[in-house]
Amino acid sequence: RKGAYAALDRVLRARARRDPRFVVPSWDYAVLRGSVRLPDGVHPDDFGFLYRSRMIARAIRTGCDD
Repeated sequence: RKGAYAALDRVLRARARRDPRFVVPSWDYAVLRGSVRLPDGVHPDDFGFLYRSRMIARAIRTGCDD
């Protein structure tokens, strides 16, 4: 789906507050801060894909620490 995911993000973050094993990478914040670029407004550039994959790997490691 294209466009904002505000409603889905709220649901996922609410779940994460209840279960520390459920970690939601803050991709939206990375984009807003300018840590990554979305050249076409939707998809990241090569660095952005790498950045996002590292965020996901970190979230998995964090969620598996318990």
